Amino acid sequence: QKFGDRTDEYKTLFTDNDVDGKVLLGLSPSKLERMGMKSLGHREFMIEQVIQLRSSIGLAVGPTPLQFEAAMAAQNAPAGKAPTLIATQKIEAGAKEEE
Repeated sequence: QKFGDRTDEYKTLFTDNDVDGKVLLGLSPSKLERMGMKSLGHREFMIEQVIQLRSSIGLAVGPTPLQFEAAMAAQNAPAGKAPTLIATQKIEAGAKEEE
């Protein structure tokens, strides 16, 4: 078990923060950190599992968590520094396509 003795703690975090299936699919590392998940390794593992879940149910996959964080940082960058275009991916029937 990846989370070991913190499993119950994380269950409580998700319950206290009203994380249902829809919210779960939209989690990011920064959201997990704000919720109280302090371990970087646990946040990264959780996000990888969420990405796999999105893929398994055929949902469109956006930027990776790292790309998302970079895009958010670019929005807060000083004027004159243009944000980088981030391509999104859509997964259908096991094949990845760039939109």
